[in-house]
Amino acid sequence: LLAHGGISTLGANIFSLSIAGPFVAYALYRLLTSARLPKSLVIFIATFCGSMATYIVTSFQLAVVYPDAVTGVMGAAWKFLGIFAITQVPLSIIEGILTVIVLRLLEKSQAKTATSAKASSTQSSTKSSLRPQFIWLSILAVVCLALPILAGLFDIGAGTDDQAGKMIGQLTPGFNPTPFLESFEPSEFAEPLLFALQVAIGIALFAWGYYQLIYKRHQSKQKEQEA
Repeated sequence: LLAHGGISTLGANIFSLSIAGPFVAYALYRLLTSARLPKSLVIFIATFCGSMATYIVTSFQLAVVYPDAVTGVMGAAWKFLGIFAITQVPLSIIEGILTVIVLRLLEKSQAKTATSAKASSTQSSTKSSLRPQFIWLSILAVVCLALPILAGLFDIGAGTDDQAGKMIGQLTPGFNPTPFLESFEPSEFAEPLLFALQVAIGIALFAWGYYQLIYKRHQSKQKEQEA
């Protein structure tokens, strides 16, 4: 709600971030899985392409609204794609690697949950067997939280959102963006904290879903043993 145009472009954001990207990733995952490629490679390719698809769609959305006076929608789309590619290609590679690591850790933790449930009915053995996975997942969570804060502390140049805004100004002379809330403008200190807050919300939802999955599977294993 606070980035990519916020509430004023919520519909476009939902389509690019929640529909286009995830659907491309899922379709590629199913397609490449049926081709019997290595699972880690499938996960990486699906994640990378899903992330890139999000910003390809975003580029065309911006191009439709702000076409180039000479080259039209396609010309503007190439300009926006060039801006987003600078950061999104390496970020998509990192996202693909992290997704592979996280899913592999989840697979190991689920396998150990099943093994410990068969070997013992006590919760202590299950928790101890899952401890390495929890530690690594916690380290990844801390790194993800620290990245936006570190980016705010060090000058890494203008972000792609700022560059895209400048490009819109070049394509549409006299363009003056109107904020949804006139009185709200995050400071340079608060902006990275808002990005970290978004990451924290995502981590919290992931942790809750992961806990529910592990808890339900452990409960079902206990019921099977009692039966």
